[in-house]
Amino acid sequence: MPRYILPFLLLTAVAQAQNIPGLTPLSAAQQKAVKQNAQAFTGRICKAYGSSLREVPANISPEAKRQALNFAFNYMLDGLKQHGITPTKVQRTQDGGGAIYVAADGSFVQVVSVNVGNKTFQGSFSCALK
Repeated sequence: MPRYILPFLLLTAVAQAQNIPGLTPLSAAQQKAVKQNAQAFTGRICKAYGSSLREVPANISPEAKRQALNFAFNYMLDGLKQHGITPTKVQRTQDGGGAIYVAADGSFVQVVSVNVGNKTFQGSFSCALK
């Protein structure tokens, strides 16, 4: 097992999510969306899924939400760099989040902001790739 796999999994909550404490399994609809996004971004298909989402307080401004998501995305990239991992592909989104693909360990993560009704959640959807 390469030395960088475990740190990346722990830092980004990626892949084999049902086996990492604190991560939430995805619903079938969420798995389908993550699978489609991963395949479009990486050309590969997911084999395991997980998420780590937290509700954002209602009184937080849109700019503060964007800054928080941007911080989380940068934190993941910095963690990879500290462990000597170079992502294969990185794409940012306008809301401060984005997607990270590491081909070496077959991982894909999306840092997202999700609106459900009148609530906003921020965090990550992740998968291990086949």
